[in-house]
Amino acid sequence: MRDFFSPPGSQISRRLLVRQRGDADAYEWVPLVDDVLGEPGSGDLDGLARCAGDDAAGIVLLVPPERVTLRSVTLNDAERRHYRQIVPFTLEEDVAENTEDLHYAYTAVQGAALGVAVMRRTVVEEYLARFRERGLGLSALVPEALLLPWRDGAQTWLFRDGEFVARTGPCGSFVAPWQAVDVIAALPGAAPGADGEEICWVYQQGEPGTPDVGELGGRRVTRQPVAHRLSWQAQFLPAAGLDL
Repeated sequence: MRDFFSPPGSQISRRLLVRQRGDADAYEWVPLVDDVLGEPGSGDLDGLARCAGDDAAGIVLLVPPERVTLRSVTLNDAERRHYRQIVPFTLEEDVAENTEDLHYAYTAVQGAALGVAVMRRTVVEEYLARFRERGLGLSALVPEALLLPWRDGAQTWLFRDGEFVARTGPCGSFVAPWQAVDVIAALPGAAPGADGEEICWVYQQGEPGTPDVGELGGRRVTRQPVAHRLSWQAQFLPAAGLDL
């Protein structure tokens, strides 16, 4: 199994970006043909299979933040040569799991920092098995937060399903219920460099239950309504370079 972040070995002209709604057999998806967005759809896995058809579309599944841990690890020159052996033990206390039970995936090294995504192996196997039962194959698992834009001095917080997913850095994220949003925004240690950072609040226009956000914890909020949340996220997929 390739890492989440490894470039694909061959280009897939037609892909389906898929997100599961909670733990139910309910999904939403948007097709990309040569990186051009198609009409979004929703339904169960049987409906997704009908949409995928028999043309071997590459299915890219978003992994919610509660099922994947994103971290940045600083390594020296000697450590970078053996990062696959070193990183699991570096993060051992952070993830509080047995390393042999976890799958580690890595970004390309940028300076001294290495981005790491960690998932339980059983979760990866569960995803693969669930889709195989419907005759579907997964071409990639993508941490949901990494399909949100980020830059120094600004974070992106995406509202969906009564909670928000935040991208806080090149390889940093968290998820929290809406009721906690103002408290979290006010915490100095909520995210690396959070003090004074602008928050870009992204939400699907017209979606029932969307909160009216102005200021959060004394931080400036820029509101960004989008016509369709998953289609908006899909635009960041080509640059992400993530593969299973």
